[in-house]
Amino acid sequence: MRLITLTHRFALKSLTFALAALVIVGGVGDSRSANAAEAVDNSKLIVDVAMGNGFALAVAKDGTLWSWGSNGGGRLGLGETAKATPTPIKVQGINRVIAVSAGINHAMTLKADGTVWAWGFNMQGELGNGTYTEYGEPDSKGARRISIDRNGYVPQQVPGLAGIVGIAATNAGGIAWNEAGELWKWGDAGTGTVAKERLSPQKNEAIASVVFAAAGTGLLAAVVKDGTVWTQGWNTFGQLGDGKRDESGRIAVAQVEGVANIERVVTNGATVLVFQRGGKVFEWGISLLETKGLNQTDPADRDKMPHHLQPTASPELQGFSEIRSTTYLLVKPSFLGLKPDGTVWTFGDNALGQLGVSGPAERYSWGQVSGLPSIATVEGAYGSNVAVGTDGSVWAWGRNDYGHLGDGTTIMRKTPVAIGGFGSAPVKPELPTQYKLIVNGKEATLATKPVVKGTTVTLPLADAAKAFGAKVSFDKNKTTATITRGKSKLVLKSGNAQAIVNGKTVKLASPVPKSWQISAEWLVKQLGGTVKVDSSKLTIVVTLK
Repeated sequence: MRLITLTHRFALKSLTFALAALVIVGGVGDSRSANAAEAVDNSKLIVDVAMGNGFALAVAKDGTLWSWGSNGGGRLGLGETAKATPTPIKVQGINRVIAVSAGINHAMTLKADGTVWAWGFNMQGELGNGTYTEYGEPDSKGARRISIDRNGYVPQQVPGLAGIVGIAATNAGGIAWNEAGELWKWGDAGTGTVAKERLSPQKNEAIASVVFAAAGTGLLAAVVKDGTVWTQGWNTFGQLGDGKRDESGRIAVAQVEGVANIERVVTNGATVLVFQRGGKVFEWGISLLETKGLNQTDPADRDKMPHHLQPTASPELQGFSEIRSTTYLLVKPSFLGLKPDGTVWTFGDNALGQLGVSGPAERYSWGQVSGLPSIATVEGAYGSNVAVGTDGSVWAWGRNDYGHLGDGTTIMRKTPVAIGGFGSAPVKPELPTQYKLIVNGKEATLATKPVVKGTTVTLPLADAAKAFGAKVSFDKNKTTATITRGKSKLVLKSGNAQAIVNGKTVKLASPVPKSWQISAEWLVKQLGGTVKVDSSKLTIVVTLK
């Protein structure tokens, strides 16, 4: 379960527009203040952030966009050939960005000119361009492969949208609304027979005068100009907030009674949270913090799910300005909260470090995360957390198997680390001395510790050969190395991007360095084995026949 990201934060965006205006007209004040402003790198001051499944994005004060983590299906917007990156990289081809939001495998941005841009997976019409990625027939093992790839590998404009002031990504689509309060939705078209009318933005005629909105699985929730809330969709758990439950799958529209003066709404489709001016928080649908051990998608648990049929000011939700889900497994929920004083709090499971504290396996009560500056906004998804400081810094912790915490590693982080050199936070370089090398179940003794960057492992050739039970010999100038193990024979030359493997010439990803620091994965593969990096146990496991 995940609470869908809502990144259009009105106060923040108003500030962004004001700053942009000052830059455009040439600034104000005397020359000394202007020169001081010029010394600040606004591309390194982050104002908004989003996180999907294994990837993250950030918007800088100058409107540039950064991304990091997995690029599967184009999630990073860096192009089709770009690989995963464990550190933030600036996204090219897009600027003047003021908001970013992420679904499971796609992302979208709002630009200062009111246009919306999207990229990533397009299996269910996520890009809103009228197309979708098509799959062929299942093979003998039941697997289906892409037959027509229409994923978006770089940001592309969503057609038919203009004058937009707010966006939110859904699981596999998006919503957007303009200053007049008109709302559009696209994507989430399902798998198999795709509903073609959902492949492009469709105007919602049932709810008008929208100033804020969110959408989850089977549910749309919107705040309108008079401060009331409207819902549209399923009502399996009372998520319409109309005092009823309906398990028929019927789509209905309701004005939620009992709440007024609302600023923002968040929903995952089964739970709705609203934030009232003055700080009060209400929920309806499945009770957010009471689902430990239960799976709402399991028919056996469906009737056991604690729920509210009408808005309820649950005591455990009070005092928060933002609440995000960081749940990785439905039966072990976890959450991230921000208070108006800039402190960050966490709740629930800690198997992946979601709580931001070492030690407890879980804590089903709110606890403050230490080691952070004053925080302006938070985001979380699938066991990972990210927080933006009021100084423009970015901090991350939790699950990190795709390098999507942005700290240059794939190591799970149980406490917050500053990333990217953003803001005024110092970034401590990762010292890759913690990993142990395990070969066929036994720890290998190395003269030099392995170097781990993301999922790439390099070792000195002499050390690697010895650890893998191979022999290595160099020529007198140490420019050619011959490695033998059993029937395998490899010849490498320093500075050469080719190798001879069992008498055949093969291309290398890069030339052999003069230091003879080589890829452990490549060497083990040529010797008939496999390598696995376990970032949770800080081990490199090599299996050789």
